[in-house]
Amino acid sequence: MTGIASAGLVCRCGVCGAEITILVATHGEFVPRCCNTAMVAQPQTVSFYRCPVCGAEIGLIRSGKNRADTFTPRCCNTDMLTKAA
Repeated sequence: MTGIASAGLVCRCGVCGAEITILVATHGEFVPRCCNTAMVAQPQTVSFYRCPVCGAEIGLIRSGKNRADTFTPRCCNTDMLTKAA
């Protein structure tokens, strides 16, 4: 996998299974390596949420089975907003 990395992209090592995610998009060429091999981009992405009051941010790595529609994070007694990548 080579190229511009967008926020939320998940990459996995084919040797040891380590996974990483991109927290902030980059403008340069991104080539992650682990166990001396290139990591592989995965079909899943991390969904980011932001608190409109204090600016705190979280990333949903994996939702529970059949729970993606019901995940509603709250911060400062307010619903967090989906953050665009």
